[in-house]
Amino acid sequence: MFDSKEQSFDYSEMIGNIKVIYSGYRKSADSIIENLVISDNSYDKKIVVTSDFALQQVVFGASNTLRKSSREFYLEITK
Repeated sequence: MFDSKEQSFDYSEMIGNIKVIYSGYRKSADSIIENLVISDNSYDKKIVVTSDFALQQVVFGASNTLRKSSREFYLEITK
């Protein structure tokens, strides 16, 4: 999830098996992530990559959701 400074609408793309979502400039990426973690039950397991403390608190309270730090994720994908 990335904050967009130029797009007025949300959009996403698949990069391999990873869905990358860009928020429109009127929303924050954090608010979209929070919404997906809390209300989207279409996935068996969700992984949120963040080192943001407030967002971690949302993830830790959610079911079927795993939190990884940015460093953990980087090391995992660069093996």
